[in-house]
Amino acid sequence: MSRPNLLNHRIRKFASLCIKSLLLSTLIVSIIFSIPLPKTWAASVTWNGGTDTNWNTAANWSTGVVPTSQDDVLINSNVTVNLASSVTVRSLTLGNSSGTTTPTLNFNYDAINNGALTIDGGDFTVYTNAVVTHTAGNLGAIFGRVKVVTTVGNINIAGSVNVNNKGYGVGTTRGDNGYGPGAGYGFYVAYETAGGSGGGYGSTGVPSSRVAGGARNGGLDVPTNLGSGGGYGYDYVYRTQSTPGVGGGSAYFSAGGNITVSGTMTANGRAGNAYSGGGSGGSIYLNGHDVTISGTLSSS
Repeated sequence: MSRPNLLNHRIRKFASLCIKSLLLSTLIVSIIFSIPLPKTWAASVTWNGGTDTNWNTAANWSTGVVPTSQDDVLINSNVTVNLASSVTVRSLTLGNSSGTTTPTLNFNYDAINNGALTIDGGDFTVYTNAVVTHTAGNLGAIFGRVKVVTTVGNINIAGSVNVNNKGYGVGTTRGDNGYGPGAGYGFYVAYETAGGSGGGYGSTGVPSSRVAGGARNGGLDVPTNLGSGGGYGYDYVYRTQSTPGVGGGSAYFSAGGNITVSGTMTANGRAGNAYSGGGSGGSIYLNGHDVTISGTLSSS
């Protein structure tokens, strides 16, 4: 082969290798960019405590930062954690599968009116001996209600949701009515023994011999009201006034997935003593793709 032809052959061979190399690089880059990447990786955040009992205190968490919507959160210690405002996390677990700890999550705000605890992407799990509750009402004021919403995940309650006696309050002396939209009526007449009546909710409250029961109130399709307090009565024979019962609390759970209750969910009012009326039960609302209950539900 002549020298010019040899040179042209080598140039063509080199050019061919460059083109093949370029095509291979382009293919590799194309494959890399075609692989779907996760938006973010969820972080595992654990409650350490030690500073106070407030969810929004950064130093209470293992990361030194208050959990966000990207975090899988675990509270697995013998502690009450107070939630004071609406938050969103990826998942939340209370306790452990062996039931060796007793964490309590307390809704220290009205989550019905001021925003839910939202679980965005994962599950809400309450293991055996873990508790969900809310701060009790005070007379006619609401200081807490539970609301948990999962966008796609499941809600699993093996522990307890306990909002017993967390509803509207009662008066302070004989003859006082209770508080709440279904408040029981008090009764007092000198030289007479007579009882106050019970608070009402899904039905009217239990009447006494002298006064009607508290009014029926609240929607039955999506119940969210607190239970109402009973009315004060009086025992003339023994010159004593007995204490009426406060109402039950409110717990609302809505799941994009399924709801399973193998533990207990209770929103009972407190019974009245002797001649005073009892508080009405509060409300429990469950909404999910499938709702399975093998445990106990009570609101009386």
